[in-house]
Amino acid sequence: MSPAVVERKLALLNTYRTDLAAYNEAGLQEKDHYAVERLIQLCVEVMSDVSTHWLAVQGFIQPDSYSEVFREVGRRGLLPESLTQSLTNALKMRNLIVHVYERIDWRRIREALPIILSDVSDFINEVSARFLKDSRQRP
Repeated sequence: MSPAVVERKLALLNTYRTDLAAYNEAGLQEKDHYAVERLIQLCVEVMSDVSTHWLAVQGFIQPDSYSEVFREVGRRGLLPESLTQSLTNALKMRNLIVHVYERIDWRRIREALPIILSDVSDFINEVSARFLKDSRQRP
């Protein structure tokens, strides 16, 4: 994945974040749950894809699962540990949504959404400042 592809993925991630923020600002309604759930899923998956690529570029072993991806980028110091812990929580929400482990508690989504929005913004900023900056400086 070239830096240009990472930039496009971050732009797409920012679009998802903007769309999610609109639901949050309008006051989440349960009738919107399918759209909100899908946007959460997309955000987490794009962040995982970018993180997996970043690990590969750094020469680290590829994790076997989404949760290992976020733990590994934290362990390797690519992202702040506090962000990777929060992303792991977002991943748990994604897993509940995707795998329908249990009835989704709309209240939990409502509570998690501001945190997820913040995490997505932080992720975009960190990847832009750390990964893309380093990629541009390489010959």
